[in-house]
Amino acid sequence: MKTKIYLAGRINGNAGYREEFGEAERFYRERGFTVLNPAQLPEGMEQADYMRICVAMIDSAEIVMMLPDWEMSPGARVEKAYAEYAGKTVALHEEQTDGPGARNPEAEPAEQTEEPKRRKRRSIADWINDLFMTEEF
Repeated sequence: MKTKIYLAGRINGNAGYREEFGEAERFYRERGFTVLNPAQLPEGMEQADYMRICVAMIDSAEIVMMLPDWEMSPGARVEKAYAEYAGKTVALHEEQTDGPGARNPEAEPAEQTEEPKRRKRRSIADWINDLFMTEEF
């Protein structure tokens, strides 16, 4: 079975998001990954609807790939925090695409010395409430 990668990045306020996400999707598909691309979701839903769908996509993925400028997106910051909370591998797209030294996204991050600890699952609502009480978004 192919490794699943979720693409996280800035969509709101980014006129070229479909192209950027599409390029990243092609890059990983060509390397044999199954890509979960939130830029393919239909327009016209509430932000909370998108986040619920994206959290389910993250739950299905093994890797969450942070695209350029993800820090500028409150949604992508929540996705990264959730992925870390859920024990997913989180990687930067730039590190995967920078020539001969690029890392394999399936490889363990160099700084990680032990397996991520899986926490007891809580409701998404409780997790989001805790996140917004402790993080600046």
